[in-house]
Amino acid sequence: MFKRIFDVEKLFGSSFERLEDGYLFFPWRWGKGYWVSPDEYADLKLKFQQLLSWPSLVSVCLIPAIILPLGVLAAVEWGWWDATYWAMALTLAIFLFYFWQALAPQRLVFARDPIAPRRSKEAADQAIAGQIPWLLIIGPIVLLALQLWLNWDVAVRLFKRSPIFASILVMIFIVGVYLAYGVARVKWRQREN
Repeated sequence: MFKRIFDVEKLFGSSFERLEDGYLFFPWRWGKGYWVSPDEYADLKLKFQQLLSWPSLVSVCLIPAIILPLGVLAAVEWGWWDATYWAMALTLAIFLFYFWQALAPQRLVFARDPIAPRRSKEAADQAIAGQIPWLLIIGPIVLLALQLWLNWDVAVRLFKRSPIFASILVMIFIVGVYLAYGVARVKWRQREN
């Protein structure tokens, strides 16, 4: 099941197009195409596989899912607001490290000149929607909603004690739902065609 969810060829390959002497890489949805050698492509693909390994995914998904609620609970229940800030700092450090690793292809072509124009909006949307499986679109939203439902009393007390902090968490949730909705809409349209 893990290999079906994280098909490296599908996830990684949709940003690359095969050329005679290498690959054409589109670093961003709206970006121009850059040449990448076959050796660089193999190295980037290996790094991407390591990024999607079990230890890496556990560190970026499971650890924050445990640390953040415990930090919020410690702040609300026992008044240990420092625990919340440390939990947020640790989670942010994990995400920033993961994000930095995920940007290895973009860093590789940063100083290069593009060799291809931008893709059309439709082609870029299809490439992105083809990369992300439904489980990764719906799963995080369901988990966040379930966690909110199970900890509703903690959430209410958090709003009363620290409305600014709670508002930031709500904004992050709304942005996540909006982004997931955008990808799901494109993916659904792609499925209908």
